[in-house]
Amino acid sequence: MKIENDEGKKILDKALNYAKNVTVDYTTKEGCNEYISNVIDKFKEAKKSIDELAENITYHLEDVEEALQNGMAHKMFFVGDELEFELLSGEPVTIVCIGKNHDILKNGEKATLTFAFKKCLDGEFEIDPSGSNECGWKNCRMRTVYLPRIFKLLPKVIQDLIVPVEKFANNGKDKKETVLDKLFLLSVREYTGTDEDSLKGEGEQYEYFAKGNKFLNEYWWTRSPNTNSIHSWNNVNNYGYININTVNNTYNVRPCFCIC
Repeated sequence: MKIENDEGKKILDKALNYAKNVTVDYTTKEGCNEYISNVIDKFKEAKKSIDELAENITYHLEDVEEALQNGMAHKMFFVGDELEFELLSGEPVTIVCIGKNHDILKNGEKATLTFAFKKCLDGEFEIDPSGSNECGWKNCRMRTVYLPRIFKLLPKVIQDLIVPVEKFANNGKDKKETVLDKLFLLSVREYTGTDEDSLKGEGEQYEYFAKGNKFLNEYWWTRSPNTNSIHSWNNVNNYGYININTVNNTYNVRPCFCIC
């Protein structure tokens, strides 16, 4: 999130001046601790004020395409910022930045930004027509067929920016494996911060959701097989909570991807 004026500097300057001018008895443990406590409280107040000032920004692809191609995305986007564009099919979409320096590239470095579709794509898809989750994320039709097709619908400038990242996933036998994905679905943990009905270790919660944000009013698939039944997979319901459904049922998808 960005602050479009100098109010942030004024808030920080006020907190710094307070810290400089507080009298403290440096000769006692109690005096030092009291000083630290007072200063921490003042900077907490400053943080709250800055959070209230900061606003998320919505960009339009045609306005920022050149900047994106020149590698400026990491300077432009903050968690919660959005980007609007059209798929090659003509469908308008909005993506939202859900994390910075979160996902791991093949070389071990971090991808700068992670985005998710704010609204699910038109149409519904099954995870796998087999009716069993024993295919795991790696071999399910969602990953091997549907997401590659969706990738081809993205504007070329977006396609060219996307980098494959390592995602942790259930192999269908309750064992964690690592796959390399350009487009992926969120795991239960990446969305909720918990392992509800899913395998432990499928990533870590993104900052966007850790702040309390949820995706509402749509049923959409996660990439996490349900660990209680071989016929089930975890999805998210209209209220933003984890739900369970049969693997070959059709629901919405909310693709995610990373750029550097």
